[in-house]
Amino acid sequence: MKLLKIVEGNFEELNKLNTNFKKETQRIRATIDTVHDKHFYLHKFPDLLFETLQLFPNIRHHHCHQGEQGYSGRDFDISHLGAPIQIVGDVIDTVHLVEHIAIEIQCQVGELDECSGLTCNYWEPENRFDVFIECRNPAIASFSCNFAVLLAKEILKGNGHDWCVDDILDIAKIIEKTNEFSLHTLARILNWSKKKTLKNMQLLEQLSYPLPWLRSAA
Repeated sequence: MKLLKIVEGNFEELNKLNTNFKKETQRIRATIDTVHDKHFYLHKFPDLLFETLQLFPNIRHHHCHQGEQGYSGRDFDISHLGAPIQIVGDVIDTVHLVEHIAIEIQCQVGELDECSGLTCNYWEPENRFDVFIECRNPAIASFSCNFAVLLAKEILKGNGHDWCVDDILDIAKIIEKTNEFSLHTLARILNWSKKKTLKNMQLLEQLSYPLPWLRSAA
């Protein structure tokens, strides 16, 4: 999975496609390519969904056509997971789940009570998708998309990583709430070592979190 670009805009045509979108809100469009064949994503989707719901249990409360209880065309049953998203049995399920991960990250970091999104598949190339997300701050929405794509890629690969989802969320939420960027102050607020704080600030920078600068210990 590869995130190609993120564009800000209102994209008025979305109002007809998803009536939950508020007409005057800002939105971003993230263009994503899938890089493996269909079988890969269908085979990996149950694990991706299971791990996602473990990391972000609140996604169970997302409303997406009230979820999908019938999994026609699939050779596995994941109904016990209580999937809140509509499952269609194709590659778009994976990208659609990334949309919901990004929405959940944005709601947590930006303290949003509600947010709508939409995932669309290109006719050509078939492996390209646009993910639209409503936002109050496009920079936070862009960070959320970058983080969601990275997380999904790591889960799909089945490899471990040396970073913690909760740590990244915690520092992002503190910065958003306090507008504090000092390494020393953030380390004190979070009760972290300066090394851990710096590492997570560097991860935020890699994920395009809106940091005006990256301070090292002075």
